[in-house]
Amino acid sequence: MDVPVRLYRVGELVHLQRFIEEGEILFRPLSYYRKIEDSTRHDEFDGLHAFNVDGGKLSLINPVTGLTEGNWDLVGHSTYGDHAGNNVFVCCFSTAQISFEKPNLEIFDVAGLMNALEPLISERNLQPIAGRVRYYNESLPLESFDEGMSWLKKRQSFSREREFRIGFFDSSIEIAAGQAFRFGPLKRYARLTD
Repeated sequence: MDVPVRLYRVGELVHLQRFIEEGEILFRPLSYYRKIEDSTRHDEFDGLHAFNVDGGKLSLINPVTGLTEGNWDLVGHSTYGDHAGNNVFVCCFSTAQISFEKPNLEIFDVAGLMNALEPLISERNLQPIAGRVRYYNESLPLESFDEGMSWLKKRQSFSREREFRIGFFDSSIEIAAGQAFRFGPLKRYARLTD
């Protein structure tokens, strides 16, 4: 995996201090980013791949048999997502320091943080995930569904965010707003910036 050298997070000072002092991290489901997040940042297609399908055809390959199934005519605009919005929980960071006139958290040891979090997430019987968000042009034909990675999809208009996500899959819970975990102090990996 391509792990960034540094990550940044903008937020309220009290939340960023809890991240450093207590290791409190709020993971939100993808549905939060599609529906609830503030209007300047929310993306109704977060975790989906939206694409223009006018005049196209769709055939799917069965992964078990290897045979092509179906040959459908496609019309209009469509979306594809391979994970339910409430089963993928993520905490979003940026690979660049972006100022929204709020304090910034800098993670200066990303690999160390990820190595520390992975067993802590796994011991809760959750599947840890992490990766860079891939931005796509929705007006171009879809070349592949990139199976299993729709949680890392955002439209090109959000590329200024330069997002990296850390989180987990959990099909047993559905929480609309999010779930906070305390992992213990994370001072060895993160600090507040000016």
